[in-house]
Amino acid sequence: MSSTILPVGPRRSWSTSRTMLVVGVVSVAVLLVAVLAAGLGGSGGGAAAPGNPVTSSAAERAGGESAPSPPWLLALVLGLDLWNSTTLPLNTSSAPANCTLSPPPELLPRSLTIPSFRGNLSTGAAVFWILEYVAPSTNSSMVVLVTNGVARPLYTLSGPACVTVYAGFAGLPTDLVDSGVAAQAVDQNGGAQYLAAHRTGTSLEMLLLSSLATPEWEFGYTQCSLLGLPQTGPKSAFDFDASVNAITGAVLNASPETVDCQQNVTGPPPNTIYSALSPGVPEPVKGSGTGGTIASQGCTSGDYCYELPVGNATAEVTPADFELYVSNASGRTSSVPVGYAVLNPEGQVVVYSLGAEESTWTPGVGNASTPISPGSSIWVDMGTADPSGLNYELNVQGEGPYANSGAGFSLP
Repeated sequence: MSSTILPVGPRRSWSTSRTMLVVGVVSVAVLLVAVLAAGLGGSGGGAAAPGNPVTSSAAERAGGESAPSPPWLLALVLGLDLWNSTTLPLNTSSAPANCTLSPPPELLPRSLTIPSFRGNLSTGAAVFWILEYVAPSTNSSMVVLVTNGVARPLYTLSGPACVTVYAGFAGLPTDLVDSGVAAQAVDQNGGAQYLAAHRTGTSLEMLLLSSLATPEWEFGYTQCSLLGLPQTGPKSAFDFDASVNAITGAVLNASPETVDCQQNVTGPPPNTIYSALSPGVPEPVKGSGTGGTIASQGCTSGDYCYELPVGNATAEVTPADFELYVSNASGRTSSVPVGYAVLNPEGQVVVYSLGAEESTWTPGVGNASTPISPGSSIWVDMGTADPSGLNYELNVQGEGPYANSGAGFSLP
């Protein structure tokens, strides 16, 4: 699939950070990064009417009726019940290059308002749903919003490099467990106790992912603000997170956690790591020459590698501003990669890292603090076995000023 520009949080925990929504491995190139990340809008306040929350099946029925021909495949479902209403600016400048936005930016709303909900969170119903559809035959993606049960398409994004999905992608099945059923299972595994003890100030996010080996519901109850920075809420807050098998309805894990809602009071990063790098689409390459190494050319001679081109990188972004790892078709970190490298526009290795996960860069012609120039590239060496068609994904996790943002790139 195409580059993932929805914000992603730290990969090792669903609840490690609430500053941005954790969106896993199923996402196509959508503008919601502008809504949920670059915008970083403020929250409203005050009590609100309960609204008309609906569960995922009702939201999907409403959204499906608004999806025009050709047939669209449902790729992502996200439900939000926020304690405070939240208005987020829609920053259309974050649209990927060479992708057509419809309607054009001047006809899109300048902001979106997510209503508050103070009702029963145990029902698995939400007043605000985000549905993402893809049409592989036309390289298009579409985002539909469902507010209080009423659907409206927000935009369509199309272009040759905007939407590519892995072979055999058929979208989310129509007979998956409804969010209401999943919520009941969570309720019986600690959710009810959590909500009984934390009735005030709690928000809920429900995320249904499609590219895991088995589709899963991810539930997150939190006392922290879900959207926007600086984050609000108590320093000693309690979250409750759970995963539910979306086929069987079985709870995979459920646990409370103590969190600090004010850990990011310094404010938002200047932008996301995706917008800072402006990356293209990964291309498979074979290590050239004989005797070449990751340190000397970014890809060992004869190895199977991928090259991720960097577009108009900002002057501030450096290799130290991100970590790299590869996930497999199940969404888990892969042990297959043998190394990574950043090459400058002249093809010289600026920095490199050996091992399945990049966490520390070794200097080449530069170091981890060397600014990445437009026209540079990020390389991942996958070793001697052909990885094509195995649904691997290169993940770029922001660090430093780009912390709590990330992007994923399907490796063809």
